[in-house]
Amino acid sequence: MHLQSAKVKYSVVIPVYNSSEIVGETIDRTAAFFERNGWSYEILAINDGSLDSSWKVIVEKALQNPNVLGIDLARNYGQNTAVYCGFQESSGDYVINLDDDLQNNPEDIIHLIAKVEQSADVVFAKFYKKKHSLVRRIGSQIIATLDRTLFGRPKDLTLTNFRIIRRDVIEKICKVITPYPYIRGLLLMAATNPANVMVRHEKRVVGSSQYTPPKITAFIARILLCYSVFNFRTLIAVGSLLFVLSMLLGTVLVSSGLFAATTMNVPCWTLILLFSSFLISDAILALGVHGWYALHRLQKEKSACIYDINKTVGQRR
Repeated sequence: MHLQSAKVKYSVVIPVYNSSEIVGETIDRTAAFFERNGWSYEILAINDGSLDSSWKVIVEKALQNPNVLGIDLARNYGQNTAVYCGFQESSGDYVINLDDDLQNNPEDIIHLIAKVEQSADVVFAKFYKKKHSLVRRIGSQIIATLDRTLFGRPKDLTLTNFRIIRRDVIEKICKVITPYPYIRGLLLMAATNPANVMVRHEKRVVGSSQYTPPKITAFIARILLCYSVFNFRTLIAVGSLLFVLSMLLGTVLVSSGLFAATTMNVPCWTLILLFSSFLISDAILALGVHGWYALHRLQKEKSACIYDINKTVGQRR
């Protein structure tokens, strides 16, 4: 037994969406892991607006096990918001995330705990071989690039949803009030000593991935809009360049007409094109400036809560 583990409490946050066939087993195996080791724990199952009977299963497990707390969100907010809710409601010295589909083996939590006890403040599981679909893997690669570009992810660090986080990092994240929390990005900004540990990635037993191409695309767009000013900087640069070029061309045409020795006949379509480019450059520049301003306002927006809880079941111990 790890000496530190015997003295601390662990919170396990499981975002749940349409997984009634498997979430019960996920909760049972997670609870069995901690019971077998004699460690203090709580399991927070966050029902993210499931359309099936997932909430019913969570209620049954919470009534059977006093260490299980079920939280039913008012609607489907998305996995990141569900996890953020779990962070806010957790009370453990360490917070563990795992998915609801048992592709993250609860028994492998032992490896996360062993690694975090070696002074890391966040430990991400790194899989020997992923069992995701091709679409999911492509989306993960794009998101990994964004993590490196926008949040400074080290090249040798792999980010996954199976992780353990020290309480001080959780407290930093919980102070960030944003309409669209991106947990991986927030972890990269809050952690000072992240690490990886190798574990297995299990094949999905039931159901199918909720990460469809439209959802992945929308998720990537949300990251860019909420956490990056690159796109707005590009608009400002393009708009500024077109504005300068149209002004120079206009100056050349006007100067030639006024001071040239011979009369300069300028085709009507040239003037129309010049005027149009001037208007387009103004529009692009204005879009970039207003977009940048809106992003900063969004980042500073304060809200009492970014999610609504419909009901909870279970009591904290």
